[in-house]
Amino acid sequence: MKLLTTCVVAAAAFAVFSGFAEAATLFEEDGTACSTFDVTPEADECFGLSLGNAQNVDANADQFEYSGGTTVTGLFGITNWTEFQSEPNFEDIQTDAKTGFFDIIANSYATVAVLLKSGNEFAAYKFDDGFSGRLDFATANDKGLSNYVVLGTGTSVVPLPAAGWLLLGGIGGMAALKRRKKKASS
Repeated sequence: MKLLTTCVVAAAAFAVFSGFAEAATLFEEDGTACSTFDVTPEADECFGLSLGNAQNVDANADQFEYSGGTTVTGLFGITNWTEFQSEPNFEDIQTDAKTGFFDIIANSYATVAVLLKSGNEFAAYKFDDGFSGRLDFATANDKGLSNYVVLGTGTSVVPLPAAGWLLLGGIGGMAALKRRKKKASS
């Protein structure tokens, strides 16, 4: 029995310290963390998590289980997130702020996710049409916001700048002038 216990402990230690441990499974917990935060503008989807730290989530490899029993790999089922902004110490406003805002830097991501942590709960909000600018928040618990992480995926379509339209207009004008000269010389 002692040998079996030793083998189990050794195998567990090997799995943890050698990096072969599987990705964590994070549970939605019936959206309880989603009710901890209120964000403006309103997100397209919320995934509530608890007893964790937003900074320790592997948004690309962790397993996320919804309350209905569906499990997906990657936050919101997306596995190519890129972290582009975070604040572990939350220096831009008070650590215990129950309401406030922060600015999400300008970006060209088609989809943006924001993870907000308060106390031992955090929630992830997904913006399908991308997002940059001011994000207002309010916490329903007495802990306030302690840190956040902002992720992005995909690239949004970049509109043709005004100079591009001027160039196309100039080329069209030159073609019309050439056609006119050709018609006059015939």
